[in-house]
Amino acid sequence: MFATHPVPPDLARHVACIWSFETDACEAAQPPIAPDGCCEWILHLGDAPQVRRDGAWHRQPREFLFGQLREPLLLRSDRRMHCLAIRFHPYAVVPLLRIAGSALVPQELVVPRLARWAGLCERASFERVLEGAVAALRALIRDARDLDPLAAAACRELGSPEDARIAALARRLEVSPRTLERRFFAAVGLRPKRYARIARMQRSLARLAVPGARAVEVAYAMGFSDQAHLTRELAALAGVRPGEILRAA
Repeated sequence: MFATHPVPPDLARHVACIWSFETDACEAAQPPIAPDGCCEWILHLGDAPQVRRDGAWHRQPREFLFGQLREPLLLRSDRRMHCLAIRFHPYAVVPLLRIAGSALVPQELVVPRLARWAGLCERASFERVLEGAVAALRALIRDARDLDPLAAAACRELGSPEDARIAALARRLEVSPRTLERRFFAAVGLRPKRYARIARMQRSLARLAVPGARAVEVAYAMGFSDQAHLTRELAALAGVRPGEILRAA
């Protein structure tokens, strides 16, 4: 069961979403998790699931920050799973945790500034774990660096259907393409072009999930050269094909 939880207003500049997920054990892999340009702080209240990496299944730690996904992620909850996740805005993790954008590799990360709250998932109830996570975030925000307004503006622009070419975006933001590239990667951990691809993929998935959608129409509406281009991009980034989304709509 998937659920979202209200983000306290004082956390909203840094936190995009708070969600939880609970499921019984299942040996089969879950549907692929697609990148969305955001990093997440994961707290497993129950047994941690397994993640597919380098051709084998590996048990996740119980508490970690997951860096920037660049391709689909496969999980298998071979034991009963219950987790809480804090999804950060793309540009918020670096100043909040005082780490480098280059450190946000696509895997489970141990971050020193989160180590102070190690053991949160051992608390007696979900409510107490959530309460502790919110308190931890408030403490981190009080000591965080300033958000980069250029990276935040670029994320908003690249997440919209506007012209996502980096040169055009740099002109709109009144900086050089080199400056945009450097500051965006430093704040987000992804290159602007990669982030734009991920954002377009997510918009494509949303359109395909609308009942009555047609893949060829979505492809052209999203700026792909043809349906085959859309299919290749979804397979590479989300691990699915348009027909799978249309059948589930």
